[in-house]
Amino acid sequence: MPGLYVFMKLTIFLIINIQYSKLMETEFKIKGYWWLPTDPKNRIQGILKYKPNGGIHLETLGFFGGIQSSIRPNKYDIIHGINLNNKPITLANCYQTGISMRFPGFQEGKYFAHLLLVGEHFFPKRI
Repeated sequence: MPGLYVFMKLTIFLIINIQYSKLMETEFKIKGYWWLPTDPKNRIQGILKYKPNGGIHLETLGFFGGIQSSIRPNKYDIIHGINLNNKPITLANCYQTGISMRFPGFQEGKYFAHLLLVGEHFFPKRI
């Protein structure tokens, strides 16, 4: 079935699924580095923001895939991250919601995630 995953590790410290966001009532921000599992050397800085009624959003300085990916919105099964305390983070079922390019200046990416997992980097296996 498309979109159905089995995560290969089971040690999870925090799980937030936006369908059940009322369970997590405290908003927070996480600063860190973010990358795609297929390109772990291309890490970009960003801030993950969570609001109980707003969901899980990632704002980055730069965007995944370079200028070619800016032509159309992208979907990413997994985005990996690491916070300032060196704790691994996995975002699952992510969508690019916007980009900004300034000349001269920085490029910015905006993403929405349906699932946040803190404590491990998960690699999905489609079933």
